[in-house]
Amino acid sequence: MPRDVRVAHMFKSMKNKCLAGAIGQIHAEAIGRLDDARLAWIVDADPERAERTAAAHGCRWTTDASEALAADVDAVVAAVPTHHHRAVVELA
Repeated sequence: MPRDVRVAHMFKSMKNKCLAGAIGQIHAEAIGRLDDARLAWIVDADPERAERTAAAHGCRWTTDASEALAADVDAVVAAVPTHHHRAVVELA
């Protein structure tokens, strides 16, 4: 049986908007339904949202993407506005 894919989930908080948080929640829930993947990290600039989301999905959280990426992860979800995708991919 193949091992689970460990996923780091990157959010980006947006002042006065919850769009990134909303799509991030949808992605996190979808990962949770996969048989061969597990959510390992939630990364969000908003520590309260990161902690709350991680608690709901039984994983670790941080506000520092480097911390999650230094861990043993296999994939990254870039749940950030489109103009931030490149930065997340380059970091990963």
